Amino acid sequence: MAAKKRATKKKATAKKAAAKKTASKKVAAKKAASKKRATKKKATAKKKATARPAGGKAPSKSEMLNHIAAETDLSRKEVSAVLDSFTDYVGDCLTSRKYGMFRMPGLFKISVKKVPAKKAGYFVNPFDKDAPPAYREAKPASKRVRVVALKALKDVVN
Repeated sequence: MAAKKRATKKKATAKKAAAKKTASKKVAAKKAASKKRATKKKATAKKKATARPAGGKAPSKSEMLNHIAAETDLSRKEVSAVLDSFTDYVGDCLTSRKYGMFRMPGLFKISVKKVPAKKAGYFVNPFDKDAPPAYREAKPASKRVRVVALKALKDVVN
């Protein structure tokens, strides 16, 4: 009887040892696969970095100020003052008392359109006339800002 118990114990320990080995092999295989994925990610990240230096993000105001200051040999404070003045001028041009429009020659055009108020009430969907009329909430009047790229900017991008 004791010999049987010893034999079953040896078999059980042998099975445990084999299970540990296979588990360690699986863990090693997972680690190797994750390393391969990491190197692939790094390679694709390098490709993306060369394709788009900014990483898909727009430059920050600070980066833009530094770039313009380096290009024009002006101080950063002077460039900042010019951009602040430009922003104020664009805002003044877009007011209804002035033009309601601003055009940066060759780059873009900004216009403001007045959207009238909409009354609350029932309306019929023109695409589904069989459906019962739907109720629409009232909307106050608003202004919509529209920016359109001009030809020179489109040519630069293309």
